[in-house]
Amino acid sequence: MVLRTAHDKRSAWLKWAPVSDTYAYNIRVGIAPNKLYHSILVHSQTDYYFKGMNKDLPYHFTIEAVNENGPGPATKVQDAP
Repeated sequence: MVLRTAHDKRSAWLKWAPVSDTYAYNIRVGIAPNKLYHSILVHSQTDYYFKGMNKDLPYHFTIEAVNENGPGPATKVQDAP
């Protein structure tokens, strides 16, 4: 889930369901669904407050669970218009 408010379009709150046997989550971010060039590694939590967005651009996010074997399959791309 991605929430981006009209009050402050420069930030978004991301929340996802936990995955078992996972020690981190890789959040991939971009301004186009096929251009998720930035990533953030989040440990031991299932939400993240993302700041620093351009208020005039749409953003797209996907999340991968990470365990000792590496990243798993990514979630469907979520839009933050």
